[in-house]
Amino acid sequence: MISILLASLLMTKDVATMRSDGTRSILIGCIAKYAAASQKSGLAADQAFDAALTICDPIARDFRKALEPVAEHVLQAQGVEHYGQQAVDTIADETFNNAIVELKDTMLSYVNAQATAR
Repeated sequence: MISILLASLLMTKDVATMRSDGTRSILIGCIAKYAAASQKSGLAADQAFDAALTICDPIARDFRKALEPVAEHVLQAQGVEHYGQQAVDTIADETFNNAIVELKDTMLSYVNAQATAR
């Protein structure tokens, strides 16, 4: 019985992580598409990213929401038995913000590398 519950818990962790990873991938594709279009219309790379993030906001919000179950698993893995929604929100917010900064940095590095190669 315990092994069935443990397997079920591990399956949930995998599903939560897969959902957040999948949503992140969709967000990356959306930002790449609209940032490229914005750059073609003359916006600087950082402005193009910001414009694309605004357009892709519904997906970004879904990505942030998908991080909540992952944050709960982090707390549980750390042995925290009792935690509130605020703890989950804090972890999810920090993870989301770090992911957006990483996406922007990656995009700007790519754009700068392309400009240097020309």
